[in-house]
Amino acid sequence: MPNRNKSEYPFVPAHLPRLLAWAMSKDCFAFMNGNRHRPLYGAFPTMVFAGSIADIRGTERSFEKLQHFIQLHQDWLYGYLSYELKNEIEELSSSNPASIAYEHLHFMVPETIILIGDDKINITTVLEPDEVFDEIKNYRSVTKPKVNRLSKPFSLTSKKKIF
Repeated sequence: MPNRNKSEYPFVPAHLPRLLAWAMSKDCFAFMNGNRHRPLYGAFPTMVFAGSIADIRGTERSFEKLQHFIQLHQDWLYGYLSYELKNEIEELSSSNPASIAYEHLHFMVPETIILIGDDKINITTVLEPDEVFDEIKNYRSVTKPKVNRLSKPFSLTSKKKIF
């Protein structure tokens, strides 16, 4: 189990897009949106998992591999179980084409875990929390959204002139 450092910081919900853009810049991330849902026995938290210390992927004997991975790391895990995992549990087949080639499972040990509250965030990380918070606070996306800046009539006219 890695040594994790934890700190709490002020947070404004309007900064969520910046936090998510920062998380997307990591090798892997997950955003769990609790949607402020409050069921009878407690709320679902809003969390971000960013970066990966270790991961496991499986397409055969997936549950055995996952059990070994859990015992080895004994830490936070996030990931997914795919629909095709059913074929390892029972002898089933599908005549539908698999249009997305996901592994049967993929789990990661996160580098950074961020619990998002109404006005604060808790950062738990193997790094220095202050440095992670500063990185998020100062993050500027390196990719710019592609926007067609030409009006449609002008764009069509321009194409006719070019061709």
